[in-house]
Amino acid sequence: MVKQFDDTKCKRVGCDQGLHNYLHYSGQLLLRNGREPGISNVRVYPQGQGGAAVNNLAALRNAPLRQHWGILQNGTNLVTNWDGTIANVVHQFDRDKELFHIMKKRMDQMVSDYFVSTATTTTGQRQR
Repeated sequence: MVKQFDDTKCKRVGCDQGLHNYLHYSGQLLLRNGREPGISNVRVYPQGQGGAAVNNLAALRNAPLRQHWGILQNGTNLVTNWDGTIANVVHQFDRDKELFHIMKKRMDQMVSDYFVSTATTTTGQRQR
């Protein structure tokens, strides 16, 4: 797969999706190095936008999620699917500036909490 991607000389963001589709539908995943058995029994599950197990936000990057699309909930900062249910997994959250900052703050807090709990566990007392 790396060779095929290198052969495309694609530099655009997102061109890997087209490459993966091509490799799958052309049958090239079935052979490795053009000769040896490669990946078989590949199953493709269409995800759709805003209604599947993974909510992919990349296609929505032309407007703020909260303002235009309405899928970033006010008050909770949770991402919802089109039907209003909370998204299980949000892919490419960094495409929305506000959501990126919300997630960065959450991740920083998780890392901080982890190190506090690790210090407590190893020393028997809480350190700051």
